[in-house]
Amino acid sequence: MEFIVHNDLNEIYEIIGLTRFTLFPDRIKLLFLDENDLNPFVVNEKLQEIHVKYLKTFSENFVSSPDHFFFFEDEDLDLAMPFNNLLVTNKDWLHNLEAMNDEDIRRKIYESEQALRLDDNDEKYIHRKFYEPVQVLSLDDLVAVMEIKLGENFDIITAAYHFKYILLYRNVKSYFSRFMKIINNNLPAYKKARQAIEIDLTSFLADFKAPPKEYFETKFPDFAELADNRNDLYPSLVDPLSILGLGLKTPIFCGLCVNEGFERYRRQEKPKDILARMLKMLGDENKLRILTMLKTTTMYNLQIATELGISPSATNHHMQALEYQGFVSSRRHNGKVYYDLVQQQVKEAVADIEALLL
Repeated sequence: MEFIVHNDLNEIYEIIGLTRFTLFPDRIKLLFLDENDLNPFVVNEKLQEIHVKYLKTFSENFVSSPDHFFFFEDEDLDLAMPFNNLLVTNKDWLHNLEAMNDEDIRRKIYESEQALRLDDNDEKYIHRKFYEPVQVLSLDDLVAVMEIKLGENFDIITAAYHFKYILLYRNVKSYFSRFMKIINNNLPAYKKARQAIEIDLTSFLADFKAPPKEYFETKFPDFAELADNRNDLYPSLVDPLSILGLGLKTPIFCGLCVNEGFERYRRQEKPKDILARMLKMLGDENKLRILTMLKTTTMYNLQIATELGISPSATNHHMQALEYQGFVSSRRHNGKVYYDLVQQQVKEAVADIEALLL
């Protein structure tokens, strides 16, 4: 998969996320734990401060509407996310919805909606995965699908969701207009929230990059089947650890802490015996002294031996161990072997310990 990486937040996605957390503040605490119940901000406390200020400023300027609770639910089943994907990829709808054909809008809504996937053994409708083309259903067929889904797993929440979806499908432009009004009414609140954190946010956006391919292969089993797709990738502050919208030509929203969270996970999965050997090596007084000496200057073997008060052969033994672990590099010049501290390896070691213990 090829990413078109954007270097700024997507205001539509951010407004929708900020609205959800303003309506349901109890969900905010879930943002501060990753899937292993670890706090992703342990290392990056600055981003946590920005995030809190961001949500607080938006909430203080939030414009409430009776329509909010039609589109937003305190559950995963809400109508805001498919609307979000559609508006991000069809920005002209915000100003030119009336020019759109109802059937075209229904098709795009249905393509974005994940909750209506059908079973493989259903012969009446075409089963699709999130990256496959979709056959648009008539209103009657849509109701029939809803009845099937409700019969399989009825509960009040999904029943209400399906009922709202039918209303939306029947009066698509009316409901889209109401949703866009929510976005436009809270655009000033978003701008104030963004202004409150702009200076601090700039550096995080400048460092933003797409997660490594390894991340997607780990998290999304079907990632390989999406290899030829091009997707817009936007940074997100409102969902700092989430990636949402992985599909065919759908925008992807990547939290500013996703890379940090994945890096912590990768480090935690490193074999513990490797870390134990490294700590044992650093526990040797002479090796630790060598590293502190190389912190400020390059030294050759005899200089190090003299400084430590040990033989050149013993020094050579220490240097081989340190070079094997990647903490020092060596180069030969005028018959002498010079050693330099590899600062990046020291940083890696500190990060490994931190990921394991904090």
